[in-house]
Amino acid sequence: MISSRIPGLTSAKQIATHTTQILRNVRLSRFRDHWTSWRHHRRAKRHFSNLRSRFKESRCFVIGNGPSLNNLDLTLLRRELTIGSNGLFLHHSKMGFYPTFYTVTNYLIAEQMGSQIADLPQSIKIFPSFLAGYFGRARDEVIFLRAITGYTFSSDVTQWVSWQSTVTFFNLQIAFSLGCPEVYLIGVDNDYVQQGEGEEGDIIVQDDSDPNHFRADYFGQGFMWQRADTTNMTRCYVLAHEAFNKSGRIIRNATAGGKLEVFPRVDYRTLF
Repeated sequence: MISSRIPGLTSAKQIATHTTQILRNVRLSRFRDHWTSWRHHRRAKRHFSNLRSRFKESRCFVIGNGPSLNNLDLTLLRRELTIGSNGLFLHHSKMGFYPTFYTVTNYLIAEQMGSQIADLPQSIKIFPSFLAGYFGRARDEVIFLRAITGYTFSSDVTQWVSWQSTVTFFNLQIAFSLGCPEVYLIGVDNDYVQQGEGEEGDIIVQDDSDPNHFRADYFGQGFMWQRADTTNMTRCYVLAHEAFNKSGRIIRNATAGGKLEVFPRVDYRTLF
């Protein structure tokens, strides 16, 4: 009866041997996953200890990729602590620098932009550990973090970090863990044009120019991306706002326009 379900195995001894091998492979896989996670955790703790010492008194600019980015002079950020993500490297010619930290949390971004991001110079790259397969050989410094989903804000990303709904939420947890007393958002428009109906995470294939980012070819024709839900994003931003306020620190929205109203607004030009 049992052997008929496992083609090629006809005796109890063969079935037992086959089952033992499967269990051994499962244990080895789990051990490798545990070892990789432990190794990443140790490295993250060591790196962040040094990074906190370096940046804990620095203000931080978290740079989104919205169309409003085109309305700001980003060259002013050249000597600032910055966190960028996803396709921001496409704006390098106008920025004149690469962000201090560079992040990706979405596997479709990693699949389609990963090779370019991995080769970016200067930036310290921070990714969820589940993207290690895409960025394990990235140039320069790379940190992998244990990432979870859920509406929860981490005060220490070396323990865990949430990648819920938007990479900006991931980035705000990094800024908090670095000890930054002031964080300013730019290019975080919190506004998307999306075809049809659907749920967060549904895959969309771009078939026209991209109205949601600073370049019309940011997501070029045929690029696959996942549907955003600004209500869920806003829920994440509320958690970040509460965490910073509770610790006596601030987040301000310096985006030129957009629809994000969780954080008090500030004129970008007055910050310099």
